[in-house]
Amino acid sequence: MENGWCPDVVGEGPPSRAGDEDPDSLAAILDSLGRDPALKLTDSGRAVLRWLASHALSPEDTGVFAAVPPHCANLVADIARRNAAIWQELANIVEQLSRDAM
Repeated sequence: MENGWCPDVVGEGPPSRAGDEDPDSLAAILDSLGRDPALKLTDSGRAVLRWLASHALSPEDTGVFAAVPPHCANLVADIARRNAAIWQELANIVEQLSRDAM
């Protein structure tokens, strides 16, 4: 822990300068969720925040896949498609839970 900031807790990073970040960026969304008391003040909420932060991908992350050899490309693509399907199902579940709670 450096300067009182714990990088494992989303939304509690060092303050950024106003206007530095696109409000629709993944980092801004994670930061917003990290400031929500319903998430940050419960063990289960913090677990969700940590999980989302550790599994979040951004377009910049695709660069690492340039190292995938051609003979592995289909397998890596299959993993990506499977994960995309799971993320879609997760989105559907969360949206349904939200509708049920209303």
